[in-house]
Amino acid sequence: MAVEDGGGLNVIPMEVARDNARLTAGQRAVLARRVTGLLGERSMTGRGLAEKAGIGVSTVLKLLRAQTDPPLSTLLAIAYALQLSTLDELVAPGGIEVLKGVEQTAIRAS
Repeated sequence: MAVEDGGGLNVIPMEVARDNARLTAGQRAVLARRVTGLLGERSMTGRGLAEKAGIGVSTVLKLLRAQTDPPLSTLLAIAYALQLSTLDELVAPGGIEVLKGVEQTAIRAS
């Protein structure tokens, strides 16, 4: 069973949505560097990311400082705002295993 985005696209398996996995301090640092790099590639600011993702500026700033363990919904919103086609594009390049043992999660990129 999967959660749908309203347009029929399976966004994330239900079992992952219920997962309470936490990032380690090292994983948070890798994620912060990854998001910072993606923002630079897109000439986007933290404020711009917050607006596009529909999340608070303070949430983005905490993420960029590796001071938060963002919920999966926030990671999905950020990946969507950065126009990534999968969540793995956000978390996998740095070796973050946020979705331990779960297949790649599809999100809409348009």
